Amino acid sequence: MKNLKIGDILIYILLGLFALVGFIGMKSMATMGGRRTVVVLLDGREIERVPISSNMEAREIYIDAGYGNYNILNITDEGAKIVKASCSDGLCMRQGRIDNPGQSIVCLPNKVVVKILGEEGDSPIDDVTY
Repeated sequence: MKNLKIGDILIYILLGLFALVGFIGMKSMATMGGRRTVVVLLDGREIERVPISSNMEAREIYIDAGYGNYNILNITDEGAKIVKASCSDGLCMRQGRIDNPGQSIVCLPNKVVVKILGEEGDSPIDDVTY
C-alpha cells in the first residue's frame, strides 16, 4: 500500500461529499411533498383522475380495455398499483406500487398508462419532449 498524502485524503473526502450531496439532492427531488394525483390513460385518452390524500379510503378502479381485456387498479394513500390484469405477460402487475410524481405503470397489451402527477402537473425531475 502506498503512502497517502494530505492532498490525496482531501480529494477523497471532497469526492465523497460531492457524491453524498448529489444523492441527497436527487432523493429530496423525488420525494417532494405536495398534492399528488393518479391519472389513468386508456389508448392515450384520460379516463380517470384521482387525487391522493393522507386520509383517503382505498379505491379500486376497473379499466375496461375492450375485447375482454381489463386492468384493476388499486389506489390508496400510499400510491397506486395494478393488482389484476388480463394481459398475458403481467408486467404491469410486477411494476409494483408507484407513489412519487413522475412514476408510471404501463400495460402495453391493454394500452393502459397510470401515472402520478405532482402539484404543478408533472414530475420535478423528468420531462417529455414531443
